Amino acid sequence: MNELNEKILQWADDKGILRNGTPEGQLAKTLEELIETAQAVALYAIVGESYYFDDEDANDRLEHVKDGIGDVYVTLVIHAKMNNFENIGIASIDELSNKEAFEQIGKCVIDLMSFRHADTYAYANACLDQLSMSHRLKLNECVEHSYNVISKRTGKMQDGVFVKSNQ
Repeated sequence: MNELNEKILQWADDKGILRNGTPEGQLAKTLEELIETAQAVALYAIVGESYYFDDEDANDRLEHVKDGIGDVYVTLVIHAKMNNFENIGIASIDELSNKEAFEQIGKCVIDLMSFRHADTYAYANACLDQLSMSHRLKLNECVEHSYNVISKRTGKMQDGVFVKSNQ
């Protein structure tokens, strides 16, 4: 994961996010990605439980889950760097349901608004790891998938946040 983190941070630096972004803007981006991930998980659950969808629909929904988990991780890595934390790792935690994992990540984001500590990032990453495992995914696969998408992305900084171009 360290190599992926370095690539993510180089991308963020290349796009001006580390120089021109704000920690508050980055946390707003984290919440945006967390909401999109929750939607993807909910839709994947519906597809998985329904006879009206085929395997292709389920695979498409699972790709959205993978992308979402990776995107949340990416935003947290960038936020951590903005606060001079590197190599934050993944905490060891008890098993969580998807609902509990989302709640805990949300609490971490709230904590990071005022109290910045490496353990908070590690705990959020552990929750993301739990989410990925509950969908038979690996966190590093999710992050690599997201990095491969963002590495090709163009956009500009606007009000302290990177806004992707619509291409």
